[in-house]
Formats: sequence, C-alpha cells, structure tokens
Amino acid sequence: MRTMSTVFCCHSGLHTPQLQSVFLHFSLLQEAPFTMKEKSESGGYRYVGFCIDLINALAEQLDFTYELYEPEDGQYGAEER
Repeated sequence: MRTMSTVFCCHSGLHTPQLQSVFLHFSLLQEAPFTMKEKSESGGYRYVGFCIDLINALAEQLDFTYELYEPEDGQYGAEER
C-alpha cells in the first residue's frame, strides 16, 4: 500500500489523480457544518459533516483509504520561524 502525505488538486477535470490503493492522512479541525465529532452508537466517536461526506464520496470513487486526525495544538498550521 502506498502512502501520500500531500495531495494536489487538479484543475478543469482534465486529469484524474491515481489514488487507487493509496492511504491518506487528513488533519481537520471541528468547524460546523463541515467537520464535527459525534458520539457513535458503539460508544466511540466519529466525524460527520460536509467535508467528511465529500472525503467518503471521493474515497469510494477513487478507491483510496484514509485516516482523520485533529492536530494536538488545535491549529491548522503555523509559520516556521
């Protein structure tokens, strides 16, 4: 299984990325209605929202797997100094 840490979006739909059998890592922050964490029936937690629905649809269409995680510092990123 291949792993990619960065995915570049394609423009104009002229190129379909080759993501079959790729494992992706997505970092996210909770921001309703895009990404939210809710308690699942099994007692754990799961992510829901527009972005999660989009990732699930893309994963199904492009045949990749992924993992979601929240940054420990709760920020999208920071400029290195």
